[in-house]
Amino acid sequence: MAKKKKSKEPGWEKIGAMVGKKIAKEIEKEECSPWSKVNAYHRECGGGFFGRLLFIIGLLVALNMMGMLKEVNIWIQVLIGAGFSLMRLD
Repeated sequence: MAKKKKSKEPGWEKIGAMVGKKIAKEIEKEECSPWSKVNAYHRECGGGFFGRLLFIIGLLVALNMMGMLKEVNIWIQVLIGAGFSLMRLD
């Protein structure tokens, strides 16, 4: 019987483990600190309120233009926009 030759190339699990270790080392270094600073700043300063506000305004305008919110009162739409903007999913 012929013997199977073992390939010297690492398998996918070993490659994934090596990449994970490399990323963990890079995160611990000071070089990656700007990313963590941006993330901490984002959470402390509103947590995306303006992004959610712009998104819901755009969504409500698009739904109004398509006529899907024809029967919905404008004040209900304002309440939907305010509620969605103030909602946090942390």
